[in-house]
Amino acid sequence: MSRRYQDLLTVCRELNLENSVEELMRELGADEHGRISYQEFLRRRLALRPEIEALRAGKRRGSPHHTHTPEYLPTSSDNSLEIERIKVVTTC
Repeated sequence: MSRRYQDLLTVCRELNLENSVEELMRELGADEHGRISYQEFLRRRLALRPEIEALRAGKRRGSPHHTHTPEYLPTSSDNSLEIERIKVVTTC
């Protein structure tokens, strides 16, 4: 199991999405080694942009069907990650 896969699995466990790791890896464009290139990440992120904007617009309008988006990601410590501050880290 690759380190990257293990990292994603850890995050998914925190979010109660452990059974979704394989699907997430496929949707993110991971290769057979569990790596996702920065270009592929950007391409997938841009493809999701309309959906993200629609969710944000629903939140602003106070839509009753909107699913709450947390302002932080739950962690097992007091150092929760604010969504706006999460940065993409690339490795060579």
